[in-house]
Parts: sequence; structure tokens; C-alpha cells
Amino acid sequence: MEFTVQDITKFDADSDLVGAKVEFNLPDAVGELDVLQGVSVSLRVSIHADTTLGQIEEILLNKALDQLRAVLAKCEGKTARELRVQSEDFASSLLPDMG
Repeated sequence: MEFTVQDITKFDADSDLVGAKVEFNLPDAVGELDVLQGVSVSLRVSIHADTTLGQIEEILLNKALDQLRAVLAKCEGKTARELRVQSEDFASSLLPDMG
């Protein structure tokens, strides 16, 4: 498995917040074609002024792994259809009543 940390951005000069995207690339096959399938996690983390780039990447990778574990724990045992319906129900609850 490969991973990359992309688009590391400090929100402003006075902020300790950093945003980035961690992308995991997993080997897969589509028909007879070997490909890498990507899973991206967008994150925001808090850092200190003296945190090095390597440390920031490690913090981001650990946070991304924690987020993926949380997703897996919530989805375990559910079908894709159940997750889609759950997502649609949640989205509908956020919208004002259209009737």
C-alpha cells in the first residue's frame, strides 16, 4: 500500500491549524487491468510552531488512519444499500422541509 500526504496548508500565520489530504493507494484490478484505487481523507490538525514537516506528515497519517478505523467500525456488518439509505436519511434531515 502506498500513501501520500498532499496539499499541506497552514490556515493563517497566527493559526496552529494545518489542513491536508492523505491519499492511500491500494492495488486492485478492473477487469484484466491492474490499477491503484485511491481512498482520500481530508483533515485538519493542530500543530506547534516548532513542528517539523516530517512530524506534521506523521500526525496527519495517524489521524487519517484513526478516521478510517472509525468509518470501518461504523460500517461493519452493513450493506452498501443500508449505508446509502442512512446517508440519504441524514442528508434529508439537514434540509428544510420542502413540502
